[in-house]
Amino acid sequence: MSARARAGSERPEGPEGRAAAKHDPRVLAAADTPGEPGPGTETEFATRPATRHDLPAVLATEGNSFSTPWSRRAFEALLGRETVSFLVLEEKGEVAGHGVLWWVGPEAEVANLAVAPAFRGRGGGALLLDALLAAASVRGVGKVFLEVRESNDAARSLYARRGFVPVGRRPQYYRMPPEDAVIMALDLTSDQVSDSDPTPG
Repeated sequence: MSARARAGSERPEGPEGRAAAKHDPRVLAAADTPGEPGPGTETEFATRPATRHDLPAVLATEGNSFSTPWSRRAFEALLGRETVSFLVLEEKGEVAGHGVLWWVGPEAEVANLAVAPAFRGRGGGALLLDALLAAASVRGVGKVFLEVRESNDAARSLYARRGFVPVGRRPQYYRMPPEDAVIMALDLTSDQVSDSDPTPG
C-alpha cells in the first residue's frame, strides 16, 4: 500500500498497524500551530533523529498535544525504520517537540508533528516541517501529503509558503471538535517549493 493510499483512507494508518488517529487525527493538527518565529524572536532550535532516550519527553509532548496520544510502543516501533523519519526538536539539549514522516516509493505522509507547550510560538513547528521535507527530498520522494483543520489558517498559510496546495477534503475528519480536514500536497519535483523565510506565521 502506498503512502498516498494510507493518506487517502478514512483514517491514517498508524505505526502499530491500526488507525493511529481513530478518535483524534493528529496529522499536522497538534496544539502548536506551526509558524515562523516573530520579529526579534531568538531561537536555538535544532533537529536530529530521535532515540530511545528521547521517548519520555516525546510522550509528554504527545500527552499535552492530543486527546488520544500515540503510545510508547508506537514510537518505539518507528525507531530505526528505513521508511520513517522520526525527528526531535531540541533546544540546549532539551527535547522541545517531535515530527514523523513515513514514505513508500515516491510518496510520503507527514503523520505527526507536535511542539511542547513551553516552546510553542517560536518557529519550532516550521523547523520540524522543513526538516521532514528535507528528509523526504533526500530519499527521492516526489510528493508529500498531510491533513490540516479547515479553520487552522496559520498552519495552512505556513504550508502554502512551503509549496503545499489543497487537493481534497475529508468531511468531519476531526472529532474533537468535529471539523473538516483539508488535504494538502507538496510536489517536491516542481519549483513551487519555497525556502524557509522569516515571515511571521
